[in-house]
Amino acid sequence: MRKLLFGWLVASSLAADGTLAAVSAELAAELGKSLTPTGAEMAGNADGSIPPWDPQGTPIPATFVPGSTDYVDPYADESPLYTITGENWRKYADYLTVGTRAMFEKYGADGWEMHVYPSHRGAVRPDWYYANTARNATAARLVEDGQKIVGNYPGVPFPIPQSGLEAIWNHMVRYAVDASQHYDTYYVDASGQAILATSAYSTSVFPMFRQPDEEVGDKVWTMLRINYSAPARRAGEILLVHEPGA
Repeated sequence: MRKLLFGWLVASSLAADGTLAAVSAELAAELGKSLTPTGAEMAGNADGSIPPWDPQGTPIPATFVPGSTDYVDPYADESPLYTITGENWRKYADYLTVGTRAMFEKYGADGWEMHVYPSHRGAVRPDWYYANTARNATAARLVEDGQKIVGNYPGVPFPIPQSGLEAIWNHMVRYAVDASQHYDTYYVDASGQAILATSAYSTSVFPMFRQPDEEVGDKVWTMLRINYSAPARRAGEILLVHEPGA
């Protein structure tokens, strides 16, 4: 019964030709107006706790070194708006996750606290990414029962998603830049001892964003290679991923 119901829901959401249609030109025109160029709400909320989107982007600290992996706080001079403590946390309970409330219940009396800073919305993308996103809004479509996109260029494929499938695709082909890094992963046992689980060097490449003027189609989105060097049982192991695979 569940399979039949699911199949009916999927089928009813598809157009007669088996495609999921794009949004209207009128709705797409809201990108850059009431919506950000990638489809989020442009405005903040009524009480100001969520600010409007800043098209200038996150400020770059003077001490930031291009190419460095060292994080430099762009808002280092800001002070907390307020602090949630073991004494006042119930006042803010509606804004806290279940896990955070549990932390205050268990450790609040011992001094555990949370500093709340101003929110910022400064995520920006290249101009070509915005242009492709606007193009995708009326051109990109899901076919093959939502398993494939056609008509999309490197950008958000569905900036105004009309279904859960479209939202999932937005996540799967989200913007990313090539990167390499060395990392160590540890387990921590009950006594607090750190145990090395993995030492590795990873390289991620995103070919779809290297050719912004070409339709994505069946091109590889992501290529990942991880070379493991430790512990001994993993030394020499290599993980290679191409997504989507052949």
